[in-house]
Amino acid sequence: MTRLHFKVLGFLEVADETGRPIPLQHPGTRALIATLLVRRHTTASSGLLHDVVWPCDPPDDPRSALNSRLARLRRALPPDTLVRRPGGYRLKVHEEMLDCALFERLLEEAVREGHRDPSRALASLDRALALWRGGAYEEFSDIEQVRLEAGRLDELRVTAGERRVELLLRLGRWEQAATGARDITALHPFRELPHAQLMKALYHCGRHQDALAVYDRYRRELAASLGLEPSEHLRRLSEAILRQTIPAARRDGDEDPRPPRRAVATATRRAPIPRQEETRQLTELIDAHPVATVIGPMGVGKSHLARQALTALYGPGALRAAVLDLAGMPAGVAAGLVRQRLCHGDPHDAIVIDNCDEAVDAITPILRQAALDGTGPRVIATARRRILIDGCPTLTLLPLAVPEDLDEETVRNSPATMFLLEHANAAGARVAVTDRDAAHLGRLCRRLDGLPLALKLIAPRLATLTPRQVAIRMEDPFPLLRLPGDRQGRHTSVSEELQASYRLLSEQQRLVLSRLAAYREPATLNRVEALCVPHNLSVSEVAAALDDLVACSMVRLLDDGSEPRFATYNLVRDYLVHTAARRTVRHHTRAAARLGSTREPIVRR
Repeated sequence: MTRLHFKVLGFLEVADETGRPIPLQHPGTRALIATLLVRRHTTASSGLLHDVVWPCDPPDDPRSALNSRLARLRRALPPDTLVRRPGGYRLKVHEEMLDCALFERLLEEAVREGHRDPSRALASLDRALALWRGGAYEEFSDIEQVRLEAGRLDELRVTAGERRVELLLRLGRWEQAATGARDITALHPFRELPHAQLMKALYHCGRHQDALAVYDRYRRELAASLGLEPSEHLRRLSEAILRQTIPAARRDGDEDPRPPRRAVATATRRAPIPRQEETRQLTELIDAHPVATVIGPMGVGKSHLARQALTALYGPGALRAAVLDLAGMPAGVAAGLVRQRLCHGDPHDAIVIDNCDEAVDAITPILRQAALDGTGPRVIATARRRILIDGCPTLTLLPLAVPEDLDEETVRNSPATMFLLEHANAAGARVAVTDRDAAHLGRLCRRLDGLPLALKLIAPRLATLTPRQVAIRMEDPFPLLRLPGDRQGRHTSVSEELQASYRLLSEQQRLVLSRLAAYREPATLNRVEALCVPHNLSVSEVAAALDDLVACSMVRLLDDGSEPRFATYNLVRDYLVHTAARRTVRHHTRAAARLGSTREPIVRR
């Protein structure tokens, strides 16, 4: 196969293996190549290619016109470069044939070498940035798919420039760093990181007044154009420049005066803590990886575990500035805050990005880039649903173990019972596991799924009610599962936490969840499909929705060695019955009772 060279970091150019340009004059032909390059990992449909060439005035015979255009493109390229695939067309290209792929590879090399050999990393970045001849896919801004890819590449170009300036600062090349940062701020006047880099470079050049002038100009432009103020980090930097208290720059190879994380951890860790094993696992994960995630159902203690890990690593004082709570934030605002914290955070520190659920799609690319870079602060992200980032470990936090039997000794040694009694006695109750109350306490822990939030909220009720009185009032548990009085806010009501989870579900997911909740017993995949197929869901749609429900911690997967089964949490079923889908679940309960059988239903595929 003839090796072509595609240059997309500027106006599109195609050359053969000798470097001789291949003439591509017609705008439609060039647009076809750009689209096929962007979609090189998949097949581009004929409909998509037709819309690219004729976005406004389609020809009378679209199929013949597209075939004619593709035939001309085939003649311009070497044989077997443009191939027909089921459903569309594809360009047979290898990554080394594209300048954008070479750019990304060099950027990755620079990231890996940044700490070990800054000079080598700087050389890789210089080679990467030299590939650019203009904006990515510069002439195709009217093609949406190409425009999105171009935006991604242009953002990587700016990131590479910022990383280059950072390396120049580390190497003590203050004048070069100032020039590089100034070039970026001229093109991106509201981007904060290059302004901070320019201020540092000017300061180390002895130009303190110029550094302060950069801050003042940025502050005024930000206020006038966007109505915003600089971040706290930049304000502190300007104050340090004004007082001339910035420490001397540490050149590469100098010893870091700060103690390692683990030294702090051994000095500050105290007595054994709840979830001690999970805390140990999380601290090991965050020590070994730039980004780690903690997932689990609502109220299972993800936020508390992340804070415990942070305290174990850095001491109690770390929590004041190291937790970013995204609960209730619009996705765009959350993404901006996360990007800002990661850009300006100290690489020797860690932050907790808490309650990511409503902003998962917006912040995942940012966390993916942070994991790739590995040079910013360590990140612990918590969510009820999966955060898919290649190479980043995930710790799944399960509810506390509930007593399997209701005898006094089993109940007493159950983690859920110990947690409940600890919080009940802290609230003024005088509760103990006795022969009279053991069974009631065990049933109560089971009824609440061993979820720490639910146990914590029910605990104060035991100051006035007996375990038996509370246990027999669990038919509708939500009036009891809230803090007394009119207190509002997070973690004050189980029903409000469940509402937040339910709101994020699609209609198909809600239907599958309500059918499974109505069935009451753990169900195999075949059984769930049989429950849902009569409601106009295909078996593949049911399987996909069920997997999503497990991923967002609304359904439990029970795998005891036989065929896996699925079950809702008791509190999720209660919420559906009493709040979100009362009529739907009761209807499904009657239908499930009619369907109930000892024989597994057969779903035709």
